[in-house]
Order: sequence, then structure tokens, then C-alpha cells
Amino acid sequence: SLHDALPIWMRRNSVSWHVDSWRFSKTLAGKRRYFYAPASIGPKERAKAERWMHETLQAIESERTSLERLTVAGLSERYLAWMAGRADRGEAALLTLKARQAEARAFLPVLGAREVSALTLTDTDALMTAWSGKSPATVRNRLIGFKAVVRWGVKRGLTPADPIPEVELP
Repeated sequence: SLHDALPIWMRRNSVSWHVDSWRFSKTLAGKRRYFYAPASIGPKERAKAERWMHETLQAIESERTSLERLTVAGLSERYLAWMAGRADRGEAALLTLKARQAEARAFLPVLGAREVSALTLTDTDALMTAWSGKSPATVRNRLIGFKAVVRWGVKRGLTPADPIPEVELP
């Protein structure tokens, strides 16, 4: 699964075995919390460990489900929100944001409902078909914007890998 493909340090929530104890890693209120449960503990600590394990495993399952069902529209929305947070860094960042917003308006009607994990080269062919009347420079810029969104998702661990690395730009 997608969550299992991520290294433990990139996961928001994880459970792992370390030498002689379980380690629970959980993100609470924006801070990472760790809880270690040794193999032999008392009843109070065992109950606490079991509660943490149950909560952590539920959070992992919820995280896995949300990542597996992330659509192109959802990924694009997260990317544009991240770009908007950087827009105060100067005019170049603001212009890049505006360009990415325009590119998103071009690819979202075609691929917005598709799950990112299910993207294939056939989907990029659908984009090329939808943009067939546009100039090669316009198609190139739109594809660059689309690939930027996907690569951003890969860097942030939102997608397992670039599903469309072989796309040739016109």
C-alpha cells in the first residue's frame, strides 16, 4: 500500500518494533509524540499502550485511505494553497502562482476527478487531445504545470511515485 511504501520517518503515524519494545509515533496538534511500550509492562501501562496502539492504527488506516483516494483536483488544491503561502516572497512567486492557477484551470476539467495513484500515459493523451487546438508552446506550458503538481505531491509523500514520468513535451 501507499502508506507502507513511505519510510517510517515520513509517515505521520506509525507503529514499529524496536529491539525489545513497540514504538508508537503519532502526530497530535501538529507535534510528533512517541510512546514506547516494553514487552513486559504492568496492567495500567498495558492498557495505555493498547489504547495508543488502537488510536495510532486507526490514524494510519485513515491516512492510508485518504492518500489512496486523493484526486488530481485535491492534489492541485493542496499545491495551490502551498503556492499561495509562498506568494508573499516576491513578484516572481506571485507570477508563478498565477501561472499555476491558469494551468490548473486547463487540466482540472479533464483529469480533476481521477485518482492520482491511477494516472497513466493514457490520461496525458486525453489532455493532449483536449488541448489539440492549442499551440505547442501552450500545451508544453500546461503539461509542465501539471507535472509540477504531481512532482510536488511525490516530494510531499502524497503520491507513491510520478505516475507519468515518460511524458514527452511538444
